[in-house]
Amino acid sequence: MEAAVRAFEDWEFSVLEKESGLEGEGVEEEQEEEEEEEEQEEEQQQQEQQQEQQQQEEEQRAEREADVDEEVSSQLHLVHSAQEHIQQLEAQLLEMEREKDKQLQALTRQRRQLVHTSHMTL
Repeated sequence: MEAAVRAFEDWEFSVLEKESGLEGEGVEEEQEEEEEEEEQEEEQQQQEQQQEQQQQEEEQRAEREADVDEEVSSQLHLVHSAQEHIQQLEAQLLEMEREKDKQLQALTRQRRQLVHTSHMTL
């Protein structure tokens, strides 16, 4: 921004010199040098802007990668929790099946006893 202001002031000064007729042979060389300096300053500003833009892009890329990593971690946690819940349910189901088998065996024994006692009484 300062370079742009300086460039404008230099241009304005050169215009005033031309209008006042003070411009001589040496002034043209100075103008050429000033123009070259202005061009170099503009190039330097452009390079700095490009570097800033690259740095911002890198920061944004790093933020996106961090977000992706966080999301992956969250999803892995959910998967792990779901797997644990599945294991608990499977264990619960096995226990229920064992209990059902015990009750079925007990009922089968009772039936045999009843059948045996009914045959004895008949």
